[in-house]
Parts: sequence; structure tokens; C-alpha cells
Amino acid sequence: ASLVRAPPASGVVLLDVDDGTEASRAGIRAGDIVVSVGERPVKSDMQWLSEVLEGGDDTLITVMVHRDGRLTPIRLRTKDLRPLSQVRFVQPK
Repeated sequence: ASLVRAPPASGVVLLDVDDGTEASRAGIRAGDIVVSVGERPVKSDMQWLSEVLEGGDDTLITVMVHRDGRLTPIRLRTKDLRPLSQVRFVQPK
């Protein structure tokens, strides 16, 4: 379920999401901008990697993604984010 319309967000752009992965099945797509993990905004690519690597394998989290002008929450386990290390940090223009 999408939430409100939002301006372009800062966060990390997911450059590649393989079909058939848990992240893909949860609804994550290449091109999504992850703006927060849990309650924490994503402020750099290094912070993104830290969030992904430091979370427990089975920790259930909500990532907020910006896609098509909308913010969409997606719930998945931390371990399912680990293959998503190909990212690029973006800021609003």
C-alpha cells in the first residue's frame, strides 16, 4: 500500500534487485530509493551498508522506499537486504 505523494527523497538508489530473491518477492525493485530503515533515515551509502550488515538475520524491519512519487513501506528481514549492496546515494535537487 502506497502512502502519500512525496517529493524526491534522499536515500540510496537500489541499482540491482535479482528476480526470485526474498527482497524481490517482498516488493523491492531496482530503482527504488530507500529513504529509511526502521525509524532511521538513510543519510549515506555507508549508513545503508551498516544497517544491512549489523542487523540480526531474522530481524523484521520496515524499509520506506520512494517510487513513482510515493512513499511505500516494505517489511522484510534484514538478511534479505544483504544482497542489495549495489547502491548509489542521492539527494533531492
